[in-house]
Amino acid sequence: METTLGPPNRIEVTLPQVGNECPSFEKILSPQDELIVCLFDWCQHILKTTPLLVTPENEQTTSESQESKSAPCQFQISYSPCRRKNADISSMSPQVFLKYEEATETYPDFPRIEVTCAHGSALLTNANEISWQTPIESASESLTAERTAFEVMLDHFCRRVVGADPCSRLGGL
Repeated sequence: METTLGPPNRIEVTLPQVGNECPSFEKILSPQDELIVCLFDWCQHILKTTPLLVTPENEQTTSESQESKSAPCQFQISYSPCRRKNADISSMSPQVFLKYEEATETYPDFPRIEVTCAHGSALLTNANEISWQTPIESASESLTAERTAFEVMLDHFCRRVVGADPCSRLGGL
């Protein structure tokens, strides 16, 4: 899929907001939440470069933000420039956006992850499905029956033995 979509240049992650307030800037910089740590690791692995700067982003003007205290908040993580085969200008300095939205009763446990690449994009809405598209084609792939439970267990065990936690909350991404 990577050769079809090309190198990633932007990852947008939407997470449920715990409580009525956005997480603090310090929590993002020093995350205690296992999911945030997993996301940082996963993004670093996908982008093949290291994070440099975390910046809070305000999507609203100050008058609008005073009216709505529970508005979604967002953090931008800028990554160091990377050199890749077939990379375009936008994928040379990839970015990740963590966006927190008000959690509802039906909010999924899995974060919504959209990866924008040089030649298309991929959408992960749960741990068992990937939808991707390019200007020429699109597909949705179910990973539910891709491997037996024994194969998944063996894979997770082997990763843990060598020290690579598969980030179980992200479905082993």
